[in-house]
Amino acid sequence: MILISRAPRSIRETCTGANPASWARSSCVQPRSSRSARTFFPRRATGSMRRSSDPRTRKARTNPVRSDLMGVAGHLRRRGFTLPVEQLDPERFLPFEPKNEHGVVYVFALVAEKLGFDVEHVQAAFPDCIARWGEKRARIEFEFRSRNFELHGHDPGGCDLVVCWRHDWPSMPAGLAPLELRKLFGRAREVFLVAYREEFWERLPEDREPSGGLWSVPSSAGPGDLLLVYRPRTSDGAGGITDVFCIHTPPERVEAPTWRSEADWMAQIQLVASLRKPVPFSRPKELGAHGGIEARPRRTEQWPLLFRELAEQSEPSHSLRRFEVL
Repeated sequence: MILISRAPRSIRETCTGANPASWARSSCVQPRSSRSARTFFPRRATGSMRRSSDPRTRKARTNPVRSDLMGVAGHLRRRGFTLPVEQLDPERFLPFEPKNEHGVVYVFALVAEKLGFDVEHVQAAFPDCIARWGEKRARIEFEFRSRNFELHGHDPGGCDLVVCWRHDWPSMPAGLAPLELRKLFGRAREVFLVAYREEFWERLPEDREPSGGLWSVPSSAGPGDLLLVYRPRTSDGAGGITDVFCIHTPPERVEAPTWRSEADWMAQIQLVASLRKPVPFSRPKELGAHGGIEARPRRTEQWPLLFRELAEQSEPSHSLRRFEVL
């Protein structure tokens, strides 16, 4: 089952120092017992969805389509929103990969029935679409990237579901649910380059079971994403990529981690493979992965080249073949 889960809130991820040895200050581990508890509540309708008590403005505020959503069936809510499919067949439902919002609308039209949506209304005004999902009605807004919802100035209280090709809005309000279409076709894995301080690198899980504690991860990462772990000091004295990990649980915001005073996003991680021959930091640059690792950069676009380097030259402890295609 594909779970549309709560997206974390974005924070700035920086570290101090300009040399590779100091870059590892950007991450750390947090014991599971110190995680902050969170409770999710349905978001109340706000703005134009709220009924005005002034008769003079009531008519202007009422939208015949949107006001009908307040019926007995209620709204689709983020908590428990589960799609009844594991993965869709790209050959049948994905004639092309969307490059803009119009492409997202087209692909959603192809898969809507398969996902259990019964479209009732499409309009040029916000929200773009009204559909029934089971006994619930969903107000849907289409975006190529979920972050565009915020950039376009839409009211979160007037929408339930953001259908997008790429979900890149970690701070999405609690009342909204993202439907990332590319995940339905198995094309949603991301690759990040991260670093841990030496004292924490030595505590990285050595078996292939999920970690018992929480580890600092990029706020925009999600379950299934890969972490290429950089160690500032390796056996030959130079830094390099020593391990490949997979994020096991959705990142969650920890307000008071034990390793620093600022809040951080943390998750369980799981070892994919250790590299018997670490990849020097200069090598990813030669392969096109330019830039440092201070901000734990995304390296998904360079993965085909990086994968060949890791699989053929680094002698991984376990096969990486299942990750060849993201």
